[in-house]
Amino acid sequence: MILAVAFWAGKLAKKSLEAAMASLGQAEKVKTYQFLSDIILSYRSKEMLIAVSTLYNFNREMMKKLWPDIKKSELNLPMCVTCRRKLQKELGETYIKRYEEDSDFHHKRRTVKGFFELLAGIHKEQVIDDDTLFNYWNKETLSIIPNIIIPIEKRLFKHLNPKSKEKPEIYKLMRKLYNDCPERSK
Repeated sequence: MILAVAFWAGKLAKKSLEAAMASLGQAEKVKTYQFLSDIILSYRSKEMLIAVSTLYNFNREMMKKLWPDIKKSELNLPMCVTCRRKLQKELGETYIKRYEEDSDFHHKRRTVKGFFELLAGIHKEQVIDDDTLFNYWNKETLSIIPNIIIPIEKRLFKHLNPKSKEKPEIYKLMRKLYNDCPERSK
């Protein structure tokens, strides 16, 4: 009899433990999605929209400066490596000139960079699993990292630290975020 009671108590304890674990798992999911929704709302804010748009407009402005005959329809086409490097160099150099004069532009750059640094940290620490993260930020969205943010940041770092040989770790983290993002078919 005691054995039977102990057996049933063990089964009941196991069921209770499974239910508690399921509740804990559900609470973890809710917490993750709350965190995710806060990040999404931050990315979709008016300030971020204006900041991202400003950087893309700056990129287009540099493309038109380098290639005056470029058509509007060609601005978003993929470009060769040599052209991309030339554009990235121009972005960095021109940004330095504006950096001294335009604090609003500087603030917008910092806003965008700060957001993508946060996203890179979330990716590195696996706060949100990659499938979920990359459902909201795809390769196209993240392309601002290698195409605009990193070239400007590298040049700015060089400008502010002319004698430094080190590269800030955050470039690697942001690049890894971009590189780890899978290509999705449209």
